[in-house]
Amino acid sequence: AAPVAPPAFAKCAACHSVVRGAPAKIGPNLAGIVGAKAGTRPGGRYSAGLKNSSIVWNKANLVRYMKNPKAVVAGTTMPNPMVTKPADSDAIITYLSKFK
Repeated sequence: AAPVAPPAFAKCAACHSVVRGAPAKIGPNLAGIVGAKAGTRPGGRYSAGLKNSSIVWNKANLVRYMKNPKAVVAGTTMPNPMVTKPADSDAIITYLSKFK
């Protein structure tokens, strides 16, 4: 059975798919994102700042980015989802970790 998305992921699901092989939505597909280099997902429309960053999407970087993307990468095009509660960011990262 497919993993059940936590309620906090609803903000993400509006722009991102997690189904392996599904096309990108407004944002890139997030299957396999945990541990991946930023700005490299197929179909993503990335800012120069994100493409040229050396960010790897580990837990700490994902938490910071979900809290305030523009504070992590100047000029990013991702709107601020304002995932500020640690329980929400933990639930989202745990969920994303299930999609390799």
